Formats: sequence, C-alpha cells, structure tokens
Amino acid sequence: MTSPDERKSFWERHEFKFYRYGHVYALIYGQVVIDYVPQRALKRGVKVLLIAYGHLFSMLLIVVLPGYFCYHFRTLTDTLDRRLQLLFYVSFANTAIKYATVIVTYVANTVHFEAINQRCTMQRTHLEFEFQNAPQEPKRPFEFFMYFKFCLINLMMMIQVCGIFAQYGEGGKGSVSQVRVHFAIYAFVLWNYTENMADYCYWINGSVLKYYRQFNLQLGSLRDEMDGLRPEHLSLELLNYQPPMLCGLLHLDRRLVYLIAVTAFSYFITLVQFDLYLRKKS
Repeated sequence: MTSPDERKSFWERHEFKFYRYGHVYALIYGQVVIDYVPQRALKRGVKVLLIAYGHLFSMLLIVVLPGYFCYHFRTLTDTLDRRLQLLFYVSFANTAIKYATVIVTYVANTVHFEAINQRCTMQRTHLEFEFQNAPQEPKRPFEFFMYFKFCLINLMMMIQVCGIFAQYGEGGKGSVSQVRVHFAIYAFVLWNYTENMADYCYWINGSVLKYYRQFNLQLGSLRDEMDGLRPEHLSLELLNYQPPMLCGLLHLDRRLVYLIAVTAFSYFITLVQFDLYLRKKS
C-alpha cells in the first residue's frame, strides 16, 4: 500500500519550499509585502527593520543609481560602431521601461501594503484551508502553471546573467567596461524587482481561478444530489444561482494588467536587443 505522502504530487510535497524560496528572494529586494504562505508572524522590530531596508533599497534603485548612470551617459554610449550604439539605445529603452515599472510597483506596494500583506494573503490562506477537501481536478492545471512560470522566470534570469558575463568579457579593462557592466547589473536588478511582484500577482490570480473552478464543481455535485431528491424546484434555483466572483480577492487588478503588459513588452525589447547583439557578432 502507498502512504498518503507518496500519493501526493511533486508540487504538493515541495510547494512550501518553493514559497519559502520566493519569500526569501523577495526579502533580498526589500519586498516585505510578499509572503506567499505566512506561517508565523515576524517580530515587530524585525518587520520594521525589513520595511526600512525595503524603502532604502528602493530609493537606491529609483534615485541614487539613475543619477550615477545619467552622469556616465556618454561613457555608456561612446562607440564608433553604429550598430553597437543602436544596441545601447535599445538597452536604455528596455531599462527605462523597467525603471518606470519599479516606481509604479514601489508606490503601489507602499500605498496598498496592508491590503496585500494582510487581507489578500490571509484571505487566500483561509480559502486554501476551506477548499482542502474540494474536488482536486483544478489543482493539476494550477500546478502546471506554477512549473511553467518558475522555469520561464529562471530561464530569463540565466539569460540576463549570461548577458552580464558577456558584457564583462567584451570590454576588457577600463572605466567604460566597468560602467557598462554596472548598468547591465542594474537592469537585471530592476527586472527582478518588478518580476517578484508580478510573480506574486500571477500566483494569487492562479489560486483564485483554482478556487473558482473547485467551487463550480462543488455546485455541480450539489445540483446532481438535489436533482435526485427533488427533480422540479431546487435544481432550477441552483441553475439560476450565480457563484460569487472570487477574483474580488485581487485588490490591484489594474496594476496586475499593467505589470503583465509591461513585462511582456520588456521581454520583446530584450529579444530585439539580443538579435541586434547577434547580428553585430556575425
């Protein structure tokens, strides 16, 4: 006989490890607001320090480092190769999109901190418990979505890290090379900052969709049972019953759509950037 643990899927056995990894990674970028499955509350002093660190880190990205790169703008774009210069301008456009998204993300997280960190996260945890014994079929598409998203994000991270090393190996020594490497690292950090929040929003959205499907399956099962008991009256009532829109859990629907659109466009710009880079090489 197989034990209950052996009957669980890979995601069910390791999902808390994924959530812990995501939470720790978000804390590195100062995003205390992201806590996938809160297991125990942080001490007040620790939380205050983490929030202060998050504000300082965000100010570093939004105010200090842009001033440094604006000061070295000519150094960054100084080249005799027109195609390479075009590549630098595309890189600047890509980074500018990420920079604008970081500002929006920071402001939204600050204004909606309680809504995200308390109501949204805790309500999702409560619903997860409530739907623990619900039909399990909707969990499989949800798990596949989590695998796909996890692999896609980490693949994009590896591509950008390879780009940083390529930039480091291109210029040899000198201030020009160093500034360009610093700029590539800055763009990578901006991408991760916004991607952390987008990843959290995708996860909340996927969870809500899973609960909605489980709820519909529960209603269908209840309707079948009632049909067997009273075939005129109750079934008609259930057919006319409109299940609640659980998507109301999302307090930041517009921002979610904005983040998805900007992230997709940023991917496109990155592909154009790599295409130009490869053409320059050939």
